Amino acid sequence: MFTTHNTLNELLNHKDMRAWIHVLHREDLLDLITEKDLPLEESTAHIESNAVTGKRLRDSLVETANLVLELQAGERRCLKLHTWTDWVPEETTDLSGDNAAFLITARKTDNENRPILLIVPGGGYDHVSPRNEGTPTLELAEKHGYASFMLTYSVDPLSYPSPQIDLLSAIRFIKTHAQEFHADPRRVALFGFSAGGHLCASSTHLYQELGFADARPDVLGLGYPVVSFDPSIAHEHSVKMLLKEPTEEMRKKLSVERMINEHTIPTFLWTCKTDRSVNPQNTIVLEEALRAHQVPHECHIYPDGRHGMGLGTGTSAEGWIDAFFKFLDQYL
Repeated sequence: MFTTHNTLNELLNHKDMRAWIHVLHREDLLDLITEKDLPLEESTAHIESNAVTGKRLRDSLVETANLVLELQAGERRCLKLHTWTDWVPEETTDLSGDNAAFLITARKTDNENRPILLIVPGGGYDHVSPRNEGTPTLELAEKHGYASFMLTYSVDPLSYPSPQIDLLSAIRFIKTHAQEFHADPRRVALFGFSAGGHLCASSTHLYQELGFADARPDVLGLGYPVVSFDPSIAHEHSVKMLLKEPTEEMRKKLSVERMINEHTIPTFLWTCKTDRSVNPQNTIVLEEALRAHQVPHECHIYPDGRHGMGLGTGTSAEGWIDAFFKFLDQYL
């Protein structure tokens, strides 16, 4: 396993690591590390920007590299969506459309009948961001006894309903192959971040319409989610990436707060008051709809934290995932 005592060059020189970094991490962040032959804990200590800190960068690099080692050792698989064949990226892999839509499978284990958690990172429907939301959550959920999967999905220039079909196809595949992963197909949870939250929440209501009656999950978790396509609070970038030329009809159709009914699955959601990317009002209107329809739910609105921070380490939101696991214990 890699640690922060390794250098960036040691990571990048490992077999196929550059290609995996291309699809699982933001390559441009590597340019912040000027001393590539120093241990990561030293070469990242000086980094402090609006997007990343040195600690977050080195931790995410090590987590990504160790995930790659698991894939290469056969402890997990990376499957191309819809064909469900093993997939290995290249350094030149085009990440637009459905070119890099894939599923990272749960780790092999001897444990039986584990509950399932499918993690869906965000990215504004124009890219997918596993490094800060998917990979750290994947590892932590495995430690808590979940058969944990991570999905990347179709993005721009593809549009609705391609991402929803990707997600529902992945749920169907996981349920169908649950025995292979020593998992229980009757206990399936999703957790989506940002635009991935909108993808998860919308799909749990559109599954029958899109032809996936067998792909309904049991519990939903959302972190700083895109919810409403109402122009007054919408994350317009996500709206335009998903719908291209959004009409009033489609804005209403894909506003999740309008989808809520008495059949909505138990939902956990959180955001931060200081989120400047996705208006926290998205979470508030969803919580109001859940309460109005008496849907079992839990909502946390933390006082500080930026968008895209994943586990929220070092902020008031840091404990959200422990609260989520307790919520799953109740409803999964």
